[in-house]
Amino acid sequence: MGNINLIMIKNVHCKAIILGLFLLLSPIPCLAISAESGPVFFIGEDIIHPKGIVLSVNEISRKPYTEGLGNSAKKDDLGLNLTIVNNGRNDQVVNVMKDFSLDMGPHHYKPLENEFSRVKVETITVGAGTQSRIDLTFRVSSEEKSAPELIFKFDDANVRIVCDEKLGKIVSESNTSFADNDDIAKAAKLLVDAGRLTAAKNLCESALIRNPNDTQFLLLMAKIYSKVEEDDQTAYYLRRIDVTKMSGADEAEEAAIMANSIGYSDVAVSILTSFYDAGLLNDDQKALLARAYYYENELKPAISILNHLFASGYNKPKALFTMGNIYNKSMDYEQAIYYWEKAVEGDPECSEALFNIGVGYYKLGDLNKARNYWYKVLQSNPDSATMSAAEDALRETDY
Repeated sequence: MGNINLIMIKNVHCKAIILGLFLLLSPIPCLAISAESGPVFFIGEDIIHPKGIVLSVNEISRKPYTEGLGNSAKKDDLGLNLTIVNNGRNDQVVNVMKDFSLDMGPHHYKPLENEFSRVKVETITVGAGTQSRIDLTFRVSSEEKSAPELIFKFDDANVRIVCDEKLGKIVSESNTSFADNDDIAKAAKLLVDAGRLTAAKNLCESALIRNPNDTQFLLLMAKIYSKVEEDDQTAYYLRRIDVTKMSGADEAEEAAIMANSIGYSDVAVSILTSFYDAGLLNDDQKALLARAYYYENELKPAISILNHLFASGYNKPKALFTMGNIYNKSMDYEQAIYYWEKAVEGDPECSEALFNIGVGYYKLGDLNKARNYWYKVLQSNPDSATMSAAEDALRETDY
């Protein structure tokens, strides 16, 4: 029994840290590039397809559509000129109307196929060793000003091309000397989200040479290093950020999430506290600060923040889970179980809370209840670490 107690104490300590971090990793508002979307490129770049096709967007044009407007919303005709080179050994058939589409803000467009379109044929055959030029026209909302993204879906391999000439020039030339900081940051963010970290790093480093204290580029550098799991470098750039120059609480939240995820919760506390004191954090961000305080073993401010949140009706499972962990640290296992059970009420599949409830009952000497909850973990589709912890607990208590 003594040996089991040591194992379980070790597991609880790990779960309080590791699982808290796991629950912390919630989506960050940004331009996300999903697996289905494919890699991201820019106008002016040559994009090599696995089939041997090289695609590039040469020009973009946009002009008002003036035919048959009536009382309808204003539209623009957005034109793209493309080059397709076939470096493969076999002819390739490209279905212009099917293989190309355009994303612009929340809208999705297909090429025009009526009499106003410059698309004259539905498919083209690009012979081996030859090239073809294609003109595409998309009718888009005049109100939409975001950068168009051309999607080329060919033979189950997707690519996205950001059709913004300014951003394309920044990326292709890697020269930020005369570019606007916001444009550089926009290009770098797209590159980071697309996993093109070297190109993004080059842009950010060039921008930081001009202004070493620019918050948005320091934050981007931290994000780049976090993606390659270089925690010390991530923390280095986060520590360099001047909180007073941050754009707002959302930017502070992004930095704090990164800091917590790599074990530098002191950085998260220092970043969020200023916004908390100024009354600028929303409830989720306050809960994030409470978790950072918890990781720093500063339990009183963590409890104070969470109690205020709960009193106002806030009851998200992550916050309840954190409060349970706080009471576990204080060795008040009955209160810890209470809050972990509340977390499970809000999220029945919260395997981490189920595991910790089992630990709580084990510490209270109720082995049957403890094992019952560890069995529930195995039925809750847990992550591999939580499943392994539950299996170990059941095996070590199987007398």
